[in-house]
Amino acid sequence: MRHDRVLPERRCEVERFAGRAAAPRGAGATIVGYNPRVVLLALVAMLAAGPAPAATPAVTLEQAQKSYFDADLDIALSQVSAIEHDEARMVDPPVDRPKVLLLKTAILLKRNDPVGAKSAAMEALSIDPDLVADAYSPSVRQFVEGVRLELPERVLVRFKDAPANADLRLDGRLVPPTGVLAVVPGTHKLVVSYRGPAAPDRRTIEVGTSDVTLSLSAKPAGSGGAVASPGGGAAPAPAGRMRALWNGPRAAPALFGVSALALVSTGVAGYEISLTQHNRRTATTPSQRAVYAPYLGRYEAEAGASVALAVACGVLGVERLHHGHARAVVVGAAPLGGDGRGAQALIAGSF
Repeated sequence: MRHDRVLPERRCEVERFAGRAAAPRGAGATIVGYNPRVVLLALVAMLAAGPAPAATPAVTLEQAQKSYFDADLDIALSQVSAIEHDEARMVDPPVDRPKVLLLKTAILLKRNDPVGAKSAAMEALSIDPDLVADAYSPSVRQFVEGVRLELPERVLVRFKDAPANADLRLDGRLVPPTGVLAVVPGTHKLVVSYRGPAAPDRRTIEVGTSDVTLSLSAKPAGSGGAVASPGGGAAPAPAGRMRALWNGPRAAPALFGVSALALVSTGVAGYEISLTQHNRRTATTPSQRAVYAPYLGRYEAEAGASVALAVACGVLGVERLHHGHARAVVVGAAPLGGDGRGAQALIAGSF
């Protein structure tokens, strides 16, 4: 309850009820009121920040490689672990992930851990089947070639209708201008990065045992995509931009934060209701009691709105956290080979 809205003869009593020393009459001391618009502005600001920037590794691959070639295996392995920790926080697949795994393979081989080395090499080659270990000793190269023989038969992914102003990366690998990339069957992550203000498109691709052609002109249902700008470039569609913010990694923390703020605001409103009711009960005349009625209604409305906002944001935050936003669509089905067989890729779009 704001002191300047309390009748002068009740001001000292209000301050005693609030556990404060009585302020001199006319001092004009106020308690800052609650405004639900502040919560809404906080929500918009947090969501507008968009996806968190990719983390910059504290330790570089070059430093870890130097430690390895200096025979500091313990230091090199700890540096690789630090790089992997930073990579795990990145939004998109790290570009140097296969090289990091290759270095880990070499370290574990020197530490007489062939099982761990094979696991690291298999993961590296599953990302980049063409990875070579020319920088390492013949024993490491021979080991990697042996693991390569155990890979499933590679298939070709052909990308067509790729935007002229975009770079395509599959699991961090840059797709060449030919638009053809050899991969192993399994799950792969495609990132289409536009040269301009448009947000990147992220898709998860399930590749089977047959070659596949993907048409990038096909968008997942409901995708905002990009719209042509007057200058000929691409700009994000408004609906797509809002969808990207909603699906960004900060959406759930922002919603939980707003829910917590709304709960705090409910407590503040409850205190103001209690204080106003107390003063209305102790008022000596009907005219004095009538002064408190509109404020009491306002605080009760604010309390109800805060509870509703807290519940809504909490539920939406849980949905963003646990259920995600990927949807599978079939795109780019095309017959391949002389036998007329076709392949389909299921793409889950993150838009």
